[in-house]
Amino acid sequence: MTRHVPSPQSSAASRAGRLLCWTHTFAMLVTATEALIRPTITWWPDLWPLVWTLPAAGLAAWLACRVAERRRHFPATDEDDADPGHEAGTSHTSYDRAA
Repeated sequence: MTRHVPSPQSSAASRAGRLLCWTHTFAMLVTATEALIRPTITWWPDLWPLVWTLPAAGLAAWLACRVAERRRHFPATDEDDADPGHEAGTSHTSYDRAA
C-alpha cells in the first residue's frame, strides 16, 4: 500500500485549519472566563478584540488555502462553463426561440 504524502498546499490548508480551531478555542475560553470570573486586570479589555480577530484571520487563511487546494485538485474545464442542455458545437437557436 502506498502512503499518501500531502502536497505543500494541502498541508498549508491543514495547518490553517488547525490554527483556526485553536484560536477559536482560545477565544471561547476567554469568553467563558469573562462570563464566569469577570477579571479586573487592566489589559483585559485590550485582549477581548484580539482574541476574536485571530479566528477571523484564521478563517480567511483557511479559506484561501482550501480554495487553492480545490482548484488544484479539480481544475475547471470548458465543459463547466457550457449550458447544461447545450451540446458542444451546436448553436443556441432552439434556446433563443424558446426565450
